[in-house]
Amino acid sequence: DRPRMLLALEFKQYAIRHPRKQKRLAQLHAAMCSRCVETDLNKLIPEFACAGPEQKRAQSAQIGAILDGLALNCMFDAGSLSEEQRLRLLQANLRVALRTD
Repeated sequence: DRPRMLLALEFKQYAIRHPRKQKRLAQLHAAMCSRCVETDLNKLIPEFACAGPEQKRAQSAQIGAILDGLALNCMFDAGSLSEEQRLRLLQANLRVALRTD
């Protein structure tokens, strides 16, 4: 969803450019992400469902970073990664982000 990814990236860039507002915007973003994705992630990823609140927040941030980075690079250079490469990167990075040891 290109428009949504661009908006999310711009939101983060705005927060970075306005340091006095950054902490509050980061808190709002974390709360919004938590409400929007937690139910779906609990169903899709059993490891996420078993995590405590702090671990869920950390894992959500890691998943968001993976998606942001991949989306940014794919939008910048659409031909840089095949669909198979993108899927492999997502799977490998999600395994690391959701590791509970």
